[in-house]
Amino acid sequence: MPPSAPDQFFDSLFASKPARPRAVLCRKIQDAERTVSREKFLADLKRPGWSAVENADQFVITCNAHAMRGVL
Repeated sequence: MPPSAPDQFFDSLFASKPARPRAVLCRKIQDAERTVSREKFLADLKRPGWSAVENADQFVITCNAHAMRGVL
């Protein structure tokens, strides 16, 4: 079950073990929208310079400031 408050949502995201440089995280879009809103979620990902793409029902997040580019 996802955290219920926006601050808890981001605390759990940024403090998670996978959220380290060069890691990749996935979060359900529905959880982000329900907990903090899509706009806030994406804005808060920009602060550390991370990137995200949307795939099916997930945000796929890269925990680095490098640009993403599609390969297929």
